[in-house]
Amino acid sequence: MNKRIDLVCIAGRHRNTDVLHVPPYGILYVGSSLKRAGYNVVLHHIPSSLIREEARKIADEKPLFAGFSVFTGFPASASVKMSEMLKAINPDIPIVWGGVHPSAMPEQCLKEKSIDYVVMGEGEETAVELAECIEKCSGFSDIKGLGWKHEGRIFINPPRPFINDLDHFLVDWGITDPERYVETSIDGKRIFTFISSRGCRGTCGFCYNMMFNRRRWRAHSIDYFMSQVCEFKKRYGITHLLCNDDNFFEDEGRAIDIIERLDSTGIHLIFLEMRVSQIRYELVQRLQKLGVNRIFIGWESGSDRILKLIRKGITVKTIREKIRILSDFPSIAIEASAIIGFPTETKQEIYQTVDLALEMARIHPRISFNLGLYLPYPGTPLYELAKKEGFKEPFELYILKFIKKINKYLLKLKGLNIYYE
Repeated sequence: MNKRIDLVCIAGRHRNTDVLHVPPYGILYVGSSLKRAGYNVVLHHIPSSLIREEARKIADEKPLFAGFSVFTGFPASASVKMSEMLKAINPDIPIVWGGVHPSAMPEQCLKEKSIDYVVMGEGEETAVELAECIEKCSGFSDIKGLGWKHEGRIFINPPRPFINDLDHFLVDWGITDPERYVETSIDGKRIFTFISSRGCRGTCGFCYNMMFNRRRWRAHSIDYFMSQVCEFKKRYGITHLLCNDDNFFEDEGRAIDIIERLDSTGIHLIFLEMRVSQIRYELVQRLQKLGVNRIFIGWESGSDRILKLIRKGITVKTIREKIRILSDFPSIAIEASAIIGFPTETKQEIYQTVDLALEMARIHPRISFNLGLYLPYPGTPLYELAKKEGFKEPFELYILKFIKKINKYLLKLKGLNIYYE
């Protein structure tokens, strides 16, 4: 039987542009685990414009299975289209979905004719066991973390426990070309995006972490992380790093230790994300000295009622205080993210968010804003509230239909003009 496995990650979109410069770590970890188990793994990290072309390539190879890493939203729409294309060309190729969306809605995904299996939660071990069972044509009922179907019936197996030792599952960069993810700036910086941990212990009611990681946080050892970075410096001339952890500062001592070790090797961490509540004068001062020049924060709303509703753990007063602290360090640019359209949010509360953004801009000389529209993530507390408030859960995976339902739900916000591309 063919030992080839094709793994697909269709890039999400930011401002209508496919985001392809960030390594698809979820599927890289799974692919690395499959490769160590003896499978020939081929990774397809592609823009949505290439799904038809890549579907034909995969179908021609007749792999053991084609696996998709799928996040709720645009990637789900593109992934189901590509899955259907694959099945249309060769209906015998098993289609496997993993990632955030199928973990939250396994039954909905399995109702799609083009999807045969779903991997729920972390997939490093589940994917290998599934590959072995497909090879042997054996049963699937004993594979933890797997959803599957047989003769029209859907089966959801018990969940798989979290991985405790992340160092046991290393990324094998041989299944992709790391050079494609290295950005070279005008002044010659060689920049790479990394992750060093998984999850977040925050309580934000709208975040996928509430469902996917169940408020757990686990990290690679600092020694493992440094060995990987030093290898990249040697092979690809990396000089600067961007951090893509969900909460790099979950363990502040560890985070500072990493940044200091990086600095001692001539590598500078220049971008990271912090929770508003984590901002302290002494900490930001230290980060500035270590070369950090961009910080991302999610402040979400200018309404205290909404901040309490979404369980953000901060107030408008706190946001103002933290922005004033950051303004004392103008060499650090701030990317500040807010969301509108939360369940029960009024037009006046949206105006409060806009007003607070304008106030923050007056306080900080180098702050920019991203104002996003709330998208209900299945499995989160806020998703359930959205349904109570009138949001109708879509049966189909197509994001256009998903968005239309959100749009209908938001009609109560009269006077707002919201457009979708």
